[in-house]
Amino acid sequence: MFKEKNVYLFDGGFGTYYSQKYEESSNRCEVINLKNPQKVIDIHVEYINAGVDAIKTNTFGAFFENFGNDYEKIIKTGYNLALKAREISRRNVDIFADLGPVRGDEVVNQIEEYKKVVDVFLEEGATNFLFETLGDSSAVIEIAKYIRQRKKAATIVVSFGVMPDGYSPDGFFVKDLLEEVLNDVNIDAIGLNCISSAIHLNNLLLRLVNTYKFDITQKAFLFMPNAGYPVVRGYRTFFEGNIDFFEKQIEYALGLGVSIVGGCCGTTPKYIKKIKDGINNFKKNTDTDQNLDGKERKCLDENVNHNAELNLNKINEIKSEIKELLFSDDNIKADGIETNNNKLKTISDNISKTGKIFAVELDSPKNDDTSTFMKNAKKLQEAGVDKITIADCPIARPRMDSSLLACKVKRELGLDVIPHMTCRDRNINATKALLLGLSAEKIRNVLVITGDPIPSAQRDEVKSVYQFNSRKLARYINSLNQELLNGKINIYGALNVNAVNFNVELDRALQKMEEGVCGFLTQPILTHRGFDNLKIATEKLKGALILGGIIPVVSERNARFMQSEINGIDVDDEIIERYVGKTKEEARVIAVELSVEIASKIKDYVDGYYLMTPFNRTDIIIDVIKRIKEL
Repeated sequence: MFKEKNVYLFDGGFGTYYSQKYEESSNRCEVINLKNPQKVIDIHVEYINAGVDAIKTNTFGAFFENFGNDYEKIIKTGYNLALKAREISRRNVDIFADLGPVRGDEVVNQIEEYKKVVDVFLEEGATNFLFETLGDSSAVIEIAKYIRQRKKAATIVVSFGVMPDGYSPDGFFVKDLLEEVLNDVNIDAIGLNCISSAIHLNNLLLRLVNTYKFDITQKAFLFMPNAGYPVVRGYRTFFEGNIDFFEKQIEYALGLGVSIVGGCCGTTPKYIKKIKDGINNFKKNTDTDQNLDGKERKCLDENVNHNAELNLNKINEIKSEIKELLFSDDNIKADGIETNNNKLKTISDNISKTGKIFAVELDSPKNDDTSTFMKNAKKLQEAGVDKITIADCPIARPRMDSSLLACKVKRELGLDVIPHMTCRDRNINATKALLLGLSAEKIRNVLVITGDPIPSAQRDEVKSVYQFNSRKLARYINSLNQELLNGKINIYGALNVNAVNFNVELDRALQKMEEGVCGFLTQPILTHRGFDNLKIATEKLKGALILGGIIPVVSERNARFMQSEINGIDVDDEIIERYVGKTKEEARVIAVELSVEIASKIKDYVDGYYLMTPFNRTDIIIDVIKRIKEL
């Protein structure tokens, strides 16, 4: 299909054009297939008349999770509306079953969702599939294999959506995404679309070609950017890019080796017609050698090296143009990458010289007064604590930002800090901005956790943001370590040794290690099951640091509360019995003794201790540390 043409042209952004043309929201525009099919046909015909080689069905988000049982009817109708538009226009354009990303964290569930919609398309006779605006390659690799098994002659195109910095919303770097699908025999073409403007996608292409030596001509490569960046007026989104500028960027992309072009959000039939005119001009230039006679052909063959130099000059010319428009090149490191294994080795060497690590968690203030927190941190430093950890709004209750407070501790005390970083309240842009700041402030550790959900009573007022889970966040930080950060950040994860199904917890921990996690801080070990699971973890999680969790229990009420109310913590009844009828002072003595007993019991299975301060009572923690060091 693509080999038959020097340049293959797709249509533009259906949803945004629908919104512009009919002044209606493009949200869930797939349902228009059922409510007003003629509007769908009319838009398809406009794009066909603009000169495209292929149109996409209006089914980008037509999944069960979005439309329930109506998804099947939406797909069937959408595919047949595209066929009808082709018939009306009397142009034999190709029709691609268009599918966007499936929501959800588990790849196996994404694959099953894709299979449902793919089966419907195949039943309708679809042979061409476009998976676009993806942020991860895991599910699409499997579904491409599934399609190929069912329809050997199918054409499968996979396109990723990345931001100007090269990262997808799922935290994958553009080079890694493309390399994972480049050599997949089931995928016919790969590329980039959406999220970024044409000039920023071109800048990424230049980085792929120049910095990473990525050969975008090895497989048909798709380039379908947005028409600039959106503006919002009256709850509606508009794209106001310049058509001439957009078409020029398409020409740049063709000069870099792209062979499939089109548009995404904001690109109307006028954009596509402009691209078509530009393609015709491009073809005139590239097809000149098709008409050479034998003598001229021989002369051309003798000058292959000269042409290669001209091609390099063309790329440099394009680079110069784009750099001038962007004002500066992205400062992305390509050398000096420190691997995760090297970082693990460095940390392990440090442990062997200094003994067990002592990491203590302090809760950040509920107000803007840091005096008590800093005094406690100073006391712990004097007691020989190696690291302070700071929770990130535990139980989804707002406190002073853990990362900002970590920077203050590092600057004023010179104490190593592990701020917790939840996935709950930040999107990928906010997360990257925070990590850049942490690296600049020489914070070299973070603990990544998914984070507690917003309490149900507040959900109507306070919205949770879960763009990541802890594994995706770890992967994203690990990629930033390799591509951007000058000061590498060690990534820690949480390990719930109290989990009833600990095998599942272990599998997740192993996945976290694959994503760059170098160590784990466990939940408090206050049960026999927790201790047994810790021993299993030590055996299974080879190469990872493990800091055993210890929290001093300060009263019977405190013990029962943790047993009943705190997710991830359990307390054996025999421990609770030790506090029954005890005074505050007696309970304090038991708290220290019990913590030391636990430390002694787990010492052969951990690289250090993760001590959680109860109610800011650092005096108890200091006594526990002194006693542990005497063991």
